[in-house]
Amino acid sequence: MSIPEVMDRQDIGDILGDRDELHRLLLEQMQDGLYMVEQSRFIFVNQALADMLGYTVAELTGRPILDVVAPEYRDMAREI
Repeated sequence: MSIPEVMDRQDIGDILGDRDELHRLLLEQMQDGLYMVEQSRFIFVNQALADMLGYTVAELTGRPILDVVAPEYRDMAREI
């Protein structure tokens, strides 16, 4: 009998949930600033990036990415 045959759906869900929780913790606790952007707005930022930029995670989430780009570089950033 193989492991998948022994495990029920709840067991698999628990394992996947644990893995997702581990990934979330790693992303939030890493020392490197990490972010994801969708339609030019932050949809995820970790604490390290928020600390680097002087904001809270909540303040950055949903904010346009150009808000944290120095004014003299915004035109260049729009082209990227």
